[in-house]
Amino acid sequence: MICDIKRGITEPMFRISLSLVTIILVISGVYYFQGTDIYTSDGAFRAIQSFILPFIAPLIVCLPFSNMSMIERESGYDKLMLNRISHAQYVYMRFISNAIVGGLTLFIPLLVTLGLCRLIGEYANFIELLEVVGLNFLFGSSYATISYGLTFFNDKNYIPCIAPQVMYLLLTYAIPYLNLDKYYPPLAFSPWLLSGVSTTESILIHN
Repeated sequence: MICDIKRGITEPMFRISLSLVTIILVISGVYYFQGTDIYTSDGAFRAIQSFILPFIAPLIVCLPFSNMSMIERESGYDKLMLNRISHAQYVYMRFISNAIVGGLTLFIPLLVTLGLCRLIGEYANFIELLEVVGLNFLFGSSYATISYGLTFFNDKNYIPCIAPQVMYLLLTYAIPYLNLDKYYPPLAFSPWLLSGVSTTESILIHN
């Protein structure tokens, strides 16, 4: 299990995913500081965390490790693994390691962002923000797990990576029209986002 997690976080796609999250957070930070005259640690973190990332996070967390089993199946590496452990153990191990790697893809950059925003001043609601970072870990783990589950139902490597994002976006745009605001998907990532509010100006106003 530990070796599989280590393998996941040393994969090139994990580093690429971390880089994508970092770039998105930097862009969000630049916009926040350019458009705001009075900075607060809480406001900065909320705006940076909720500007772009909630709408593309499912895709990013599915990139590092979700289709690894399919790649191993094609290369024959899975047969070597199954010589050492049972198929049930292999599937269980991969579900857990994939969930952890997916969660870390969001958790690490956001934890660093939380630390950097502290340089502005003391947090008024530090525990709440820390809980949201933990929530984002669970968010990443959940979508990475869904993505891995899709590897059992298709033979296309790209489907597990893009299907959760497509489903997420469809629900994001459909739910406001169905008056089911409390089920608005981005709220699971940024609880302070309002249903139907996705413009940059609105996000900054509410932060």
